[in-house]
Amino acid sequence: MVGHGVDQRTADAVAFVLRGDRELTDVQLVLSGPVGALLARDEAGDGAVDLGDVDEPARFGRPFQRFDNPAGDCREHPGGWAPSSDAFGESRCQVEHGLPVACLVPSHVKGHATSVSAEWFTVLGMANFVLVPGARLGAWAWDQVADDLRADRHAVHPLTLSGLAEGYGPPAARVGQQQHVDDILSVVEGNDLEDVVLVGHSYSGIPVGQAAARIGDRLRRVVYVDSNVPVDGKSFADGWSEEGRAWLQDQLAEGGGFWLPVGADYYADQDLSDEAIALLVSRGRPHPGLSLTEPASLARPISELPSTYILCTMDGDDTAPPEVAEQLASPSWELVQLRTGHWPMLSQPAALAKVLADVV
Repeated sequence: MVGHGVDQRTADAVAFVLRGDRELTDVQLVLSGPVGALLARDEAGDGAVDLGDVDEPARFGRPFQRFDNPAGDCREHPGGWAPSSDAFGESRCQVEHGLPVACLVPSHVKGHATSVSAEWFTVLGMANFVLVPGARLGAWAWDQVADDLRADRHAVHPLTLSGLAEGYGPPAARVGQQQHVDDILSVVEGNDLEDVVLVGHSYSGIPVGQAAARIGDRLRRVVYVDSNVPVDGKSFADGWSEEGRAWLQDQLAEGGGFWLPVGADYYADQDLSDEAIALLVSRGRPHPGLSLTEPASLARPISELPSTYILCTMDGDDTAPPEVAEQLASPSWELVQLRTGHWPMLSQPAALAKVLADVV
């Protein structure tokens, strides 16, 4: 979201108003111009704030942090945070009424005059990330990525799908793919989330894509992490070869309706540490087979949804699967490559968290 309605002016301050059709949980100011320091302040009116207002600490002392560049290098792009309440505890998230923000440029700024133009500022609403793990995994697989996103001031909701992790047990054999779609919808709708980024890894790209098509304007973006994507009327297993489907049926018969866990050898050569492999082996659980054979049902084409596909290229193949390549022809989709194995949340969590933060 970009601040609008601001003309370039020579002054010590310039104000702009954020407008939108929903509340923001938080606001980030990111400076994209070469200024060495900024001081941002909340302002009740829509006009510029003069320097005398700095003498009102009860009003202006707490709402914003000072944007300092310790190195004094004007080539840096400093930024800062606007908390969701002002010094009096009043919410500043009611964006439908307009959120006035003033940015003061001190006269001592090196290398630049006191002229400020609106295009220097981008204002981003913080996202609600819903992180959905792949087959055999639970919410625990996202722990490090979740920590990194929270440190970046996003809200994070890791999800364990029904019948997985601590939900594993004989009754879980009856859990189908549509139950997993409902699990995701329950997190979004039950918590009344807006600006939602749905993230699906591996198998879970299929229920995530279906859920994304059903949450309407709550959706901010879908991110598929080296995952399958839903095809209307097709199941997870339908994407496999005839031999692969026969092998899966043998697995489900042997496992009493579950896709069985795998050993350490399965995770070799995937950029995973010994500790990460041990974690995957020790905490992985059988996966409900019905969820792998139940067909997807799309409320709308996923090509219409703002989407990012993260392709992991550790195996040297930088070509997206055919069903993904078809979607990437849409202007709503983008491709990001990550040089790691199929479990980037464990092999390269910081890099993955950065990609996720960047796409919103």
